[in-house]
Amino acid sequence: MKVLVTGAAGMLGRALVPTLAGHCEVVGVDLPDGDLAEPAVAGALCARHRPDWCVHAAAFTDVAVYIGDGATLTRNMIRRHRESGELFGHATVRQQLGWCAEEGVGRMIVTHCGSDIVAGDARRVEETVQVMAAERGIEVEIAHDGLERVLR
Repeated sequence: MKVLVTGAAGMLGRALVPTLAGHCEVVGVDLPDGDLAEPAVAGALCARHRPDWCVHAAAFTDVAVYIGDGATLTRNMIRRHRESGELFGHATVRQQLGWCAEEGVGRMIVTHCGSDIVAGDARRVEETVQVMAAERGIEVEIAHDGLERVLR
């Protein structure tokens, strides 16, 4: 089986390509291979590489806000499936803030809040998240019921 991965040099693509490579033939493409904002590029890439599957991991550039998973602040919740060996679970808020810093995304909104956030002392949780964000130069906000934001 052959899989074409767009955005192979990006944050998701860099993790996805080696994971898939252990299971199938992988062709990774990125901007030097063609800009997917151009209508004919996706078809041309598929015609050239003839994949069985295409995983679109290419992302927008100049992202202003990352909306991330708040299932856990610092406790690793990524584990391996006992039969397939595949990784699944939740990245920590700390890890996601690191991704934002690496990719130059200056703001994060934490959603899907798990027990670390929901059951914790709200003031302490907020302080912990703000310290982790400040260490990475990221502005962060924890979503709550009724939160409304207009993103432009």
